[in-house]
Amino acid sequence: WTYRDVQRMATNASGSVLLTYRREGGPLDPNARHELIAWDTATGKEIATLATDVRIQSMAVSHDGKHARIAGRVKRDVVLRLIDVQAGAPRNEMPILEPWGGAGFAADSKTAWCLCPKEGVRIIQPATGNAVLWNGVDINSYAATFSTKLPVMSVKCNSSSGQWIDFYNLASRQRLHRLQPREPIGADTLSPDGRLIALGFRRRIDAYDTRDWSIRHTLTRTGYANAPERLLISPDGRWLVEIPFGADGAKPLIYGLGSDRVEKTDAAAVDMVFLDDQTLLISVEGEPMKKVRLE
Repeated sequence: WTYRDVQRMATNASGSVLLTYRREGGPLDPNARHELIAWDTATGKEIATLATDVRIQSMAVSHDGKHARIAGRVKRDVVLRLIDVQAGAPRNEMPILEPWGGAGFAADSKTAWCLCPKEGVRIIQPATGNAVLWNGVDINSYAATFSTKLPVMSVKCNSSSGQWIDFYNLASRQRLHRLQPREPIGADTLSPDGRLIALGFRRRIDAYDTRDWSIRHTLTRTGYANAPERLLISPDGRWLVEIPFGADGAKPLIYGLGSDRVEKTDAAAVDMVFLDDQTLLISVEGEPMKKVRLE
């Protein structure tokens, strides 16, 4: 793609549909232009431009590529919006308190889950737009990542007493486990198959097996003053990618899980997604998106 200056990206589970967001204008500019586009990743062609006035903080795409969920600010309001991708039009909208909780879709695309900090989880039926609120998560829940294959999510919690990760079964609406390390957590992520949770610290990244909560991988970080800004695990679980904190250069590091392989890319990243098991797409400020092939 020659499309450039992308600030946020999301794909569906198969990587066939890519959603990109960019804003032209400053974060406080009331006249800033917001552009949300859905792409066919096989052809690189645009599916639809989705009209939006939302300064997007988080977004997700349904597995069938038919719906998108975005959250962000419209002037002084914070909204959660469900969009029909093909029509390029909203299905429903609701006010929320904070815009960055995160969202996921069930494998059959019939249910969307949206973590809304200070509220709970909004459970949305894309076909009808109906939504209910489940307030069974910890009040300190801040951000969530979701499996694309299992109805599970990992939730990062922040409070004055520390940080921890809660792991939930969304089908039964039960918390299954809590990880509470003794040091501050930077980034965290759940693998697409729901089998690994990775936690990023200043000197290492630990990947836990969600079946028995043993540490399956420990990746050493050297030369960084801060914990990672972002972590992402490939669909097949073979690769973990880190975006370091901006002050540390923000050039993604690619780790081979189960090997000693570490590679650094040559461009500072704003966001990243996997299109398939071996293709990483990186957005770079002021430049076109870049594909990285992992072998």
